[in-house]
Amino acid sequence: MLTIFQSIFLGALQGITEFLPVSSSGHLVVVQQLFGWKSEGSVILAYDIALHVGTLFAVLVAFRKDIIEIVTGRAWRLVGLLAIATIPAVIVGFSFKHVIEDLSSSVRVVGCLWLFAGTYLWCTRYVKEPSPVIASIAVQSPEFVAIPWWKALLIGCAQALAIFHGISRSGSTISLGMFLKVSRATAARFAFLMSIPAIAGAAILESKHIEQFPKEGIPQIIIGSVVSFVVAYLTIEWLLKVIQRGKFWWFGVYCWAIGAATLIYFTLNPVAGF
Repeated sequence: MLTIFQSIFLGALQGITEFLPVSSSGHLVVVQQLFGWKSEGSVILAYDIALHVGTLFAVLVAFRKDIIEIVTGRAWRLVGLLAIATIPAVIVGFSFKHVIEDLSSSVRVVGCLWLFAGTYLWCTRYVKEPSPVIASIAVQSPEFVAIPWWKALLIGCAQALAIFHGISRSGSTISLGMFLKVSRATAARFAFLMSIPAIAGAAILESKHIEQFPKEGIPQIIIGSVVSFVVAYLTIEWLLKVIQRGKFWWFGVYCWAIGAATLIYFTLNPVAGF
C-alpha cells in the first residue's frame, strides 16, 4: 500500500507532468522502478485513476469559459472538431491499449521515446507564428477557424500516440498543431480541451478497479487527487504563458536530458523490466 508521502509525491508528479510535454506515464514508470514503489495491479490502477480525475478537474476549471460555451450549445463547431480529434484515441484505446502499454512499460523504451519527443519539441522553435485568421463575427468559436476537420483528425492521431509511455499528450498535440500552422495559443487551447474526453473516457473504462482499492487506502486516494488537481491547475496556467512566449521548445531539452539519463542509469543499474 502506498504511504501518505508517496501519495503526495506521486500526486504532485502527476499534476506537473500530465500537461507539461514530458509524459506523466513515463515519469511514473521510472519513479516506481527507481524507488521500488510497487503494489498490486488493481491498487495502482485505482490510484492512477484518482490522480487523473484530479487533473481532469484542473483542466475543467482552467478552461471553464470554453466548457460553459460547449454545455450551452454556443460552440457547436468546436464540439465537432473535438469529436473528430477524439476518434483516433478511441480506436487505439479499444484496439491496442494493453498491447502498446506492455511494449512501452520498460524504462529502456521510455528513455528512447523521451529522446524522440525531445526532437519534435525542439523543432517547434523553428515554426513561425502564422498570421491571425480573420473570421466573420457570426462564426462560432472563430479562433478555431484555422483548424479544419482534417487538421483536427491529424492532431487526434498525435494524441493517440500518447498511449506510449514517454510520449506526452500535450507535447505531441501542441507540437503537431504548430507544425500545421495553427497559432501557438489556439493549438494549446485545443490540445487541452481534447484531453477532457480522453482523460474522462479512460477513467470511466478503468473505474471498475476503484472497487478493488482497500478502504484503508482511501486517504491516499483523496490526498493524491487533491494534490494532483492543485498542482495541475498551476502547471496549466504557467505552461500557457510559456507557450505564448514561444518557448515551448525548452521542454525538448528536458526530454533529451531525462531520456539520456534514464538509459544511462538503468544500463549501469539493470532492473526487471529494463
